[in-house]
Amino acid sequence: MTIIKRMTVVAIVIFLLFYVSYWILIPTEIIAVHPHGTSRIILVKNFPLTVNGKVKWWKENKKLLKDKYDTPFIRDDGSYSVTIWDIGKGYQIKKPRDNTFFPDHDTEYLFCFEEMKVEANCVDKENQIMYIAKTREGVLMVTANNEMYQETNGRLIKSSITIK
Repeated sequence: MTIIKRMTVVAIVIFLLFYVSYWILIPTEIIAVHPHGTSRIILVKNFPLTVNGKVKWWKENKKLLKDKYDTPFIRDDGSYSVTIWDIGKGYQIKKPRDNTFFPDHDTEYLFCFEEMKVEANCVDKENQIMYIAKTREGVLMVTANNEMYQETNGRLIKSSITIK
């Protein structure tokens, strides 16, 4: 391999290392918390990619979420549920996708927050990142990266159920 090829490979590797480090080090930003019945929906930016990172973020931010957003809302039986979504392109207006070849009237790809009295009050359902639920028996269930986990003795154990 010539010196120019080696230098190019080294430059690409260094660039990729900086790029990945940049994404890993950006803190998660809470954009909003919305009520959904007795459940809550948290919209975020820059959420961790791994299941362990996601659960760690949840545990580290539970007190902040409770104090600032009353999240999770704990029901009378001690259970709660929270869904975390990436804000993606931001809030959108409820309208069919405009990137299809044939005209469409379907808006089912959006989840809208009716309590917001603005035109752009929807987010893309595909951006759901994580679902956390605590049962009335006190069992914490986490769904992330299309897999379900259950907390047992403080450790997350992967369930045999795969979400599709």
